[in-house]
Amino acid sequence: MGLPLFPARMATATLGVLGLIGAMLSVTGIFGMAAYSISHRLKELGIRMALGAQRAQVLKASLSRPPIVSGSNPVTSVRSGNHPRHA
Repeated sequence: MGLPLFPARMATATLGVLGLIGAMLSVTGIFGMAAYSISHRLKELGIRMALGAQRAQVLKASLSRPPIVSGSNPVTSVRSGNHPRHA
């Protein structure tokens, strides 16, 4: 009874697994970009702490840049014309 639906279910399962792999790769990339950004700004963050900045202010300063950078990348790509076109 379920034999006619087997190809569709198999395709759905395969696409689901590929979607999960893609999501994991994107989360890993965003985390890597945040870690890279923070590692390059470590001296600046240390100076802020030495000058009396609160921990919340330093966290806000360090965690606000990666979303801005990752959000601006697609915008600049579209504005510069480097987006995929349909044939």
